[in-house]
Amino acid sequence: ATVAWNRHYQDSYPFDATAASDLRLEVWAADPNTDEMILLDASDSPVDTVEHVYLPLSSDYHEYELRISFSDPDAAGAGMSEQIGTAWSVGPDTSAGNRWWYDLNDDGQIDETDRIVFFLLEQDRQDILDQPQIPETLKLSDERLELLSQQWSQWKTHLDQWQSKEGETAVAMP
Repeated sequence: ATVAWNRHYQDSYPFDATAASDLRLEVWAADPNTDEMILLDASDSPVDTVEHVYLPLSSDYHEYELRISFSDPDAAGAGMSEQIGTAWSVGPDTSAGNRWWYDLNDDGQIDETDRIVFFLLEQDRQDILDQPQIPETLKLSDERLELLSQQWSQWKTHLDQWQSKEGETAVAMP
């Protein structure tokens, strides 16, 4: 799910930014046993005018709800409003076959360096990845390393060619 909105600027020169609105996107699900709503994930960044949540749907829930609100609850009470655009998808994940999931270090190439990153993440060798020279050697930005480390269990589901049925690292490149 994604929500996007515009930054606001003054109508005349020097076109300075006006008070920026900051929105929050939440994905909720109805607990089938209690009908209570459960917060599954949220996106709330004061920097961007885009909030995005990627969340595989669970068979445990049959009803979902997207909630978009101001990050500052006082903003709505002060009469602020915002025009937004939203998008979401609940269909099957068609991106799983995309070969660029294998470009783990996001350098535009799928090569041995990506296989090393895969192996270190799969073997839970964060101790190696935390060494100062390793991310630079593997062409991993701090942001990319943090993303992969925090989301590895979800990311690796897209990497079927580097995993054998026994869970060992396969050698075939996509």
